[in-house]
Amino acid sequence: MGWTATTAASDPGYKSDGKILSLKASNETIYKGDLVRINAAGYATVAAPAQYDMFAGIALETVDNSGGSAGDLNVLVLTEGTVTAFQASAAITDVGEPAWNSYQVDAQTILSTTVDPTNSTVKVGTVVDRVFSNYKVPDTTRLRFKMDTFWDVAAE
Repeated sequence: MGWTATTAASDPGYKSDGKILSLKASNETIYKGDLVRINAAGYATVAAPAQYDMFAGIALETVDNSGGSAGDLNVLVLTEGTVTAFQASAAITDVGEPAWNSYQVDAQTILSTTVDPTNSTVKVGTVVDRVFSNYKVPDTTRLRFKMDTFWDVAAE
């Protein structure tokens, strides 16, 4: 399975009034709910992860810069707190595991299985809970994770 570009916005369901930054967008469409990374050129991106990309946070808005040059538009990004993301088979055993965004999925999906961090994979945080539907039934396609962003690492 390879990288699939997202085609629609999703609600990141954040539970924090964390820091929100305005980052220069690369020349692509970034959808609300996308896992945003900083690429080697310093721009916010959601393209397939490259080896040295750093996780920046979750897009709080949709920005279409696909017809412009990198840096023409900014995107608002939540950089701390807990948010929800898709996972193909979310389970209680995922809680406590690292959350990764990989070339194997898309910009709104995490993996909690061990992956090769040198293989176009970016750590985005730690899984803290499952997501439940209105009837307290576990959602088997979504997990909540605490973000571990570049900004946290840079402050250490």
